[in-house]
Amino acid sequence: METILIIEDYRDLRDVLRDLLELEGYRVITAGSGREALSTLSSERPTLIVMNLGLPDMSGLVLYETIQMTETLRRIPMIVMTGFTNIDINGVKMLYKPVQWSQLRNAIADVLEPAVQKLG
Repeated sequence: METILIIEDYRDLRDVLRDLLELEGYRVITAGSGREALSTLSSERPTLIVMNLGLPDMSGLVLYETIQMTETLRRIPMIVMTGFTNIDINGVKMLYKPVQWSQLRNAIADVLEPAVQKLG
């Protein structure tokens, strides 16, 4: 079973995404801040990270760079959701807000399929 880490500071959105992804059959772990995400990543290795760039304690770009500097984490594929349409991160699937559930679900399938094939 694939595990998805959702990093989103808005609790209601985080909870809705968790519930929808669990209904799709994923194991879901959540974090509401960059620090919480890093703490979670110290003990968990999700198959995919879905994150918002606007976090309360650190920029999502700083969190992304921190993850990329860690050998064991940089291989985890990411989907970034943001309202900033002028941001593009090379090699990362970007979803620009407002994001529809179908867009996120399709992006997850697109990103996870090659990642799971690499593991298999």
